[in-house]
Amino acid sequence: MICLTLLSSTIFLSACSSFDKSTFSPLNPDKIKIGIKFDQPGLGFKNGTEFTGFDVDVARYVAHELGYEDSQIEFKESPSKNREVMIQNGDVDMIFATYTINAKRKEMVSFAGPYFIAGQDLMVRSDDDSITGPDSLDSKNLCSVTGSTSAQNIKDKFSAGVNLMEQPGYAECLTALIGGTVDAITTDDIILAGLAAKSGQGRVKLAGHTFTSEPYGVGIKKGNVDLALRINDALGKMVADGTWQEAIDSNTQGTGYHYNTELNPPEFDPISIIEEQRDALSADVAEGVYSVGYLFQNYPVLNAFGVNLALTFWSTLFSLIIGVLLVMMRICPIPSLRVFASGFVELFRNLPLTIVMVFMVLGAWTTLHLQFSSDFPTNFFWLAVVGLSLYHGAFVCEALRSGVNTVPLGQAEAARTLGLNFRQSASLVILPQAFRGAIAPLGNTLIALLKNTTVAAAAAVATETSSVMSNMIEFDPQLIFYIFTIFALGYIILVIPIGALTTYCSETMAVKR
Repeated sequence: MICLTLLSSTIFLSACSSFDKSTFSPLNPDKIKIGIKFDQPGLGFKNGTEFTGFDVDVARYVAHELGYEDSQIEFKESPSKNREVMIQNGDVDMIFATYTINAKRKEMVSFAGPYFIAGQDLMVRSDDDSITGPDSLDSKNLCSVTGSTSAQNIKDKFSAGVNLMEQPGYAECLTALIGGTVDAITTDDIILAGLAAKSGQGRVKLAGHTFTSEPYGVGIKKGNVDLALRINDALGKMVADGTWQEAIDSNTQGTGYHYNTELNPPEFDPISIIEEQRDALSADVAEGVYSVGYLFQNYPVLNAFGVNLALTFWSTLFSLIIGVLLVMMRICPIPSLRVFASGFVELFRNLPLTIVMVFMVLGAWTTLHLQFSSDFPTNFFWLAVVGLSLYHGAFVCEALRSGVNTVPLGQAEAARTLGLNFRQSASLVILPQAFRGAIAPLGNTLIALLKNTTVAAAAAVATETSSVMSNMIEFDPQLIFYIFTIFALGYIILVIPIGALTTYCSETMAVKR
């Protein structure tokens, strides 16, 4: 297995790092494919068939300078985690999508630009003057999107006492801010300005104090020097004729947004950019600097599996309790309890687990104010445990009921003859035999529960395996083979012993009839 993995690693990394500077497919003269965001108001936003935003305006200008009409431009959605792959596969010719230029990304793609230099900022409610910058967030609730490092950056460097909350998108963060669930949102200032212009309705404002530098570049295929030069020429012309300023103003109108004039408009130095792109093809990249060791060193893989095991342990305990109570209700002589237990089982057996987990956040926590802890990660962990326990408790009940059906009717009759009441008959005679007869289905339920803990991301548990894997794919998509292999093997290692133990116990503990 080790030899096979090493062989696969060598072949994969060699394929990723091989590159020929002289081979480029020219742009299609009839159509240009441009990647943008579809869900960032003010930057890249799709409304029906209309595309708006600063990134869109810059992309259109560049496309026109390259000789394309509007009818020849095809905009394609480019989620953050897919951008490098889309460029490498030729799905797009270039990407304008708040694409920050950094050294790691330069190892996979090339950049023209930058066409804007943003900075991390804060958005707060318009009537809140208590938050003036990243160092005034202690004891405050701060929202950012899943996969972003913006909020953690504030916690690490400015306000250690800030409470972090993750949401799948900035629209959800804005809803939480306006509703009072969080006190601030953080990301790049121009993203916040666009969000405020589109959906803020005067109820939010920017703090106006940027504390990072984020150069937005145009992502293109690795080493395409000619295209990079042509794009930079177009960007320089856009700044010179005033169109760049007009695009900024029109997309942030009414928000009071002011960009950093010391950094913007950016200066374009095509020669240094092209040299930088060529230098990225270093021997280290050619030899493949990334490895499984790199992933374990830079991402909390083992901690993520630990979170899933903790979710499994507590959810197994509580779902077992719920399942036992439900099965006792289903076999008890009281009709109302039988109806309640049957309804509970049918409800949760037919609901998708994702809906249950989302309800725990949007319903139980946000609406019903069910809270286990003031610490966000701890609170969401226990909300996930509750959701998993309720959902799998229904399956535990059915597994035990199948075990009850294996108990001969004469056993219950004999218990009643001896003078035992229902509780005594169930606990001393029926359930012990039912457990022994239901070992296999209970084991299958445990395996399903372990794998279903990955759905905890829907309950905002940001440290379990599916969330960590999503971050790894977003920031290191060139290692996707290793990422999937790590998590697939991890779950195989966890599941196989459970299956083997279940088989052994079902064979040795089964009631002989």
